[in-house]
Parts: sequence; structure tokens; C-alpha cells
Amino acid sequence: MKIEGTFLRSKVARRIVAFFILSALIPIALTGILSLGQVQNLLADQGHARLAQTSEGYAASLYDRLLAVEQRTHEIAARLRIDSASADFDPLRLRRQFTAIGVVDSSGRVSPFFGELTAVPIMAAEQIRQRQASGSVLASAPAARGEPRVFLAVAIDPAHPKAPNLIAEIDPGYLWGDVTALPAMTGLCVVDEQGRTLFCSNEAGTAAVMTLASRAGNSSSGRLSFEYAGETHLADYRELFLKSQFGIRGWTVVATKLETDVFAPIAAFKAIFVPVTGLALLVVALLSVTQVRRTLGPLEKLIDGTRRAGNQDFSTRVDVPGDDEFGELATSFNSMASRLGSQFKALLTLSYIDHAILSRLDLDRVIETVVMRMRDIVPADCVSIAVVDRNAPAMVRIYTCDQRNGGELQLERCACPSEDTAMLLAHPDGLWLEPAQAAQAYLVPVAKLGAASLLVLPIIWQDAIVGTVVLGFSGVPVLTDEERGRARNLGDRVGVAFATAAKDEQLYHQANYDALTALPNRHYFKDQLARLLAQAQRQSRQFALLFIDLDNFKGINDSLGHAAGDEVLQQTAERLKQCVRETDT
Repeated sequence: MKIEGTFLRSKVARRIVAFFILSALIPIALTGILSLGQVQNLLADQGHARLAQTSEGYAASLYDRLLAVEQRTHEIAARLRIDSASADFDPLRLRRQFTAIGVVDSSGRVSPFFGELTAVPIMAAEQIRQRQASGSVLASAPAARGEPRVFLAVAIDPAHPKAPNLIAEIDPGYLWGDVTALPAMTGLCVVDEQGRTLFCSNEAGTAAVMTLASRAGNSSSGRLSFEYAGETHLADYRELFLKSQFGIRGWTVVATKLETDVFAPIAAFKAIFVPVTGLALLVVALLSVTQVRRTLGPLEKLIDGTRRAGNQDFSTRVDVPGDDEFGELATSFNSMASRLGSQFKALLTLSYIDHAILSRLDLDRVIETVVMRMRDIVPADCVSIAVVDRNAPAMVRIYTCDQRNGGELQLERCACPSEDTAMLLAHPDGLWLEPAQAAQAYLVPVAKLGAASLLVLPIIWQDAIVGTVVLGFSGVPVLTDEERGRARNLGDRVGVAFATAAKDEQLYHQANYDALTALPNRHYFKDQLARLLAQAQRQSRQFALLFIDLDNFKGINDSLGHAAGDEVLQQTAERLKQCVRETDT
């Protein structure tokens, strides 16, 4: 699909395209922001839930290992209680769980029998005995380097207050387990009841422990976030209750994870969101440009057509394909332009004819103009106009033109009996005839041109027929009322021209002829005399001028009256006309 960019010069097109793009961009941006927030909250909840599961699972496994160590220490204490001298222990089995094992007497002296016991914490013998035979005391002591050491003490013989106690240092590798088995990118820390860090799998855990220590409250579990090395970490903690089994309040297990690892799907989402948004905007832009072009393209054509119509060019059609509103508008515009063009051409023709009439052209020139310009107004194939001859009212002059082949104007004369004029007066609005009905003489010229149907429009002036307009059609006539009215207007103008010519002749006769005798008057005599004198001088010729007078004419008026005098003048005028030639005045 070819997209033309020239229409984007239009302000309306640019506004519509920008509106479409903003209409798509704003919902996409809002949806992306809201979705990003929802996804971020969901991932944070999922991350905390996984950290909670990790801390809970690690706490459960840590507790199981503590129980296993406690059971082993009780076994050792039972064997020492039976026979401390002959007690024999497998070092390989002890090394798997313990770093060192020894006996502490009532005076606090330590006697190790496996490994080396150093920096043993002070653990009250009474506290150990109060735990009874099944009880144990768990304690931690700081180490010279690294993480604190964890000790477990049990009473060898709880029934004897002075009996020594068994104390064992738990192996860190066994106690804290294999950190490689932890979930990926997850750190763990164990904090004792005094807030000291017993174990941390990474350095970020120390910051988590510090943040946990600064939090108010004594909740056994929860979640938090902290900053370390310029990055945000998420953490979940859970307390491992040891009071009933080991005589201390408990340890806290903290699981941590980098926030960027938790929000890694968001990074992927962000990575594809911008291209997808750009692609969506591109699609919206293409669709909007296409739709705007489909909308403004026809609109520009209609504007151009309107501009041409304003410049009096009605011939060019506006071509808008499709059956939508623009197609209907283009069809209506073309129809309107065609009608305006036809009306404009008709008005120009009528104006030209009016100008010819007002310019005092003779009647023949006016009729020739009407006949030759009739096709500009009415789509007739042949036209004829018959006009009554003013010098011979019983005759008509017929002007005929075959407009199909651009034929020349033909002039004929024929008689027009009163029956024909009576029929025309009976149909002032015109009548349709077939060639077989064209018996009148003024219809023969058009019928001979092969017209299949005739439209006869009478020209009426002062309630008398002065002529007819005959339109011939070779096929089925398709003539609108408007076109028929134009043809009648042209006929009326011929009537006006006829009336104007008759009026001019009447005025000329009144100005140059005597009303009583119908002889030329003094004005006409002077005009003719001046003309003949100039002609005689130019051609060196002579002419005769006779002066005739009636003797005793006053006596006739006085004795017989003015009526008798008028009759004498009329008879004299008639006798004079019979005595001169046609070239004489």
C-alpha cells in the first residue's frame, strides 16, 4: 500500500494523526506503568514468599541438625555416666558432627577428650541440671577470627549436683549445612538471641542483620529491605524457637536476595516494552495516516473541485471511489457542478442574447444567435425558429440548424395559415408531436432532418403568435423541466426581439412619416435632401427637386371642414405615389 505524504501538509491531517498517536500512546503508557507497578508488587510478594520458604526450610533443617547433635551428646553422656574410664569413641564419627568434646567438672576445669576446647563459654551447671536428663543448653562464644563457635552442654549425671557436665563444640560445616544447596542468588544468616551473627553465607547478610537489629518490635517473622553496596536487597526472617529444647530463647534465620534478581522479569519486560510500544505506535501511525489519507484525500479533491467551480470550471468531475459518505458527497457535488455548469452556460447564452437585443441588432441576427446557441442550453439534435414576417403577416421565415453535425443555418419561407396559429395559441406551454403529426409547413424542416419527436413552443406577443421554437430529438427525448423552461426563455427572448424590432419600426415610422398621408415628413425630407446633395457633389451628378402646392386648400377647410381637407390630402398623396418611381421620394 502506497502512503502519500503530501496530504500531511494539511493542519487538519497533522492534528488528526497526532491525536491518534496520543490516543494510543497515553493508554499504552498508563497501562504499562500500572502493569509495571502491579508486576513489581507481585514479584516482590513472590520474592518475599520464596525467601520466607527458604528461611523456614533452612530453620527446619537447622533444628533437625541440632536435634541430631543433641541426641549424639546424650549418647556420649550416657556412656560416660556408665564408665567414664573405659568409654571409647570413634573419632571419625565424632568429627562429622563435632569439632571438640570435653568434660567440665564442678570447679569449671575443662578436660577434653576429643579435639581442643578453647574459649568455652561459662555455662552454669545448675542451669544444665535443671534441664534434667533430656535437656540441653546451647550457647555461643566469639572466635578469634570468623564466625562465633556454637557449644552444646548436657549433664552427665543429673541426679548428682556435683557430677561433671559434657560440653561439645558443634562443627560449623555440619551445623550450617551446604550453602551450595541454597536457591540461586540467595543468602542466609543465623543470628542468636543476643543479636550476634552466628553464620552468614554472603557479606550482604551482615547489613541485613544490622537492619533487623534496628527494627523495633519482637515479631517472630517478617520481611524487610536494606541497602548494601549501593544496591537494594530483600530479606525475610523467621525465628527458630529453642527455648523448650535448648534453654535459650531462639535463633533468627534471615534469607536475603538482591532486588534486581527478584525483579529480573521486570527488566525483561522493560526491554521488550519500549520496542513493542514503538511498534504499536508505528502501527497506529500507519493506520491513522492511511485512514486520514482516505478521509482527507477525497476532501482535498472536493476542495479542489469547489475551487475550480469558483473559477467557472464545471466540466471536471471529482472522482472519489467508494460507496461511503465521501462517495455520495462527490456524486452530489458532481451533479451540482453539472447543473451549475449548465445553468451558468444558459445564463451566459441568455446574457449574450440579451446583449444582442439591447445592442439593437436586427431581428435576423438575434434569431441566428438563438438558433446557434440553443444546444448550449437544451440537448436537442436539431432546432428551428419560425418568425412571422412583419411585412407579410401570412408568411413565416424559418431558421433551421442540424446541431448533430454542426450544420449551418438554413433559411426558408412558408405560409402560416390561421389554423396553425390557433393551434399554437391553444397550447401556450408547448406540445409534443411525432413526425407523422408534423403536417404544418413550419415543422417540415425539422421533420426532414430525421427527428423522431418534436417539441413545439409558441412565441406569443400581445396575445398573438409571432413565431415558434421547434426542438427535434433523434431518440427518446430526455428533457427536464428546467431545460424546457430554458428553451421557453429563449423563445420569449425572440418574442422580445420581435417586439423590439416592431417597436423600433413603429418609432422610426412615427419620426419620419406623416400620420395622415403616410408620406415622408419634413424630417425625412431634410435627411434625404442632405444625402442626395452630398452624393450629387461627390459623383458630379444632378437630381430634380419639385415643389408642389395645393391652391385654395384653406377654402376647402373653411367651407367643407377639416375632415374634407384631410380626405383631399390623402387622395393627393395616393395620386402622387402613383406618379413616382420606387427610387423616388
